[in-house]
Amino acid sequence: MMLNSKKLSKNSSKMIVDAIGRKQLSEICEVSLPAVTLWSKKGMPFYRAQFLILKFPRLKIWKDIPEEIAK
Repeated sequence: MMLNSKKLSKNSSKMIVDAIGRKQLSEICEVSLPAVTLWSKKGMPFYRAQFLILKFPRLKIWKDIPEEIAK
């Protein structure tokens, strides 16, 4: 069973991946590079974005992401 099946939009997910970088995201989240690529194409799991906003609170992209990930 997945922790949470809710996902960010493809556009928001791609913005996060582009801002942080595939390699750094794969290392921080302990997932493979292909998994990070899938996030860009199909949407990042919501719980990952919640973790990343805590890890990188000063990224300017957070204000441009319409989903409410801070809940």
